Amino acid sequence: MRRVFPAYGVRFIAINDNVDTENDAADDLTVSVKNIMNEAYSRDISVKTRSALDVKRRSGDFVGAFPIYGYIKAGDKHKSLEIDEYAANVVRDIFRKRLEGFSASHIADELNRMGILSPLAYKRNHGMPHAKGGYTDRKDCKWSATTIIRILQDETYTGTLVQGKQTTPHFKLKEREDRPSSEWVRVEGTHEAIIQKHDFDLVQRLRRIDTRTSPKSDKVYLFSGILICGCCGCRMTRKTNRYKDKE
Repeated sequence: MRRVFPAYGVRFIAINDNVDTENDAADDLTVSVKNIMNEAYSRDISVKTRSALDVKRRSGDFVGAFPIYGYIKAGDKHKSLEIDEYAANVVRDIFRKRLEGFSASHIADELNRMGILSPLAYKRNHGMPHAKGGYTDRKDCKWSATTIIRILQDETYTGTLVQGKQTTPHFKLKEREDRPSSEWVRVEGTHEAIIQKHDFDLVQRLRRIDTRTSPKSDKVYLFSGILICGCCGCRMTRKTNRYKDKE
């Protein structure tokens, strides 16, 4: 009001506060005091809102705007999650194929070949609320390896509600930043599981070892991620050397 508006020739009028910069009322001490009070009020509301949401998360209530693929909102005031059977069967197939040794890229290609809608396309097609990006990194809303990996990493499918993964650093800022995993709020048994815990843990173990497939193969080699170098401790991979058009 004292620097930006005058620099751009903007006249500011606040009817309830009897402020009109054309009459130099913006320099009145009352305006400065009201601005300070308004900011303090906003900060207080922000603290109370964050505290209330944190209490709900720790009590097992779902406070997110959009449930993940495979679930829909249910219960009083949509505080809990309920299985969406069609999407849940797709999620089960994704985990089953991964346990059978198929790569994330192959699973995505197979789902696209079968004409199964990706999470974002599925929610759009059924009129469900969805995030702007959803579980997709492609403009054509097709399945991708990234989408498959995000599903395979989500602990919510085991019946454990995981929330509080992101936050805003200040009540005036809208940009969200990721929290470390140790600060996430996990509450077990809040909803029916789609994937058994031991299957989920096995998939996470597979993710930590090298299970890449060769360019012309769908399944991993028998000893992929298992053979370890006795000198450096790294997992061994198969590599083909080419020299003068020979392999």
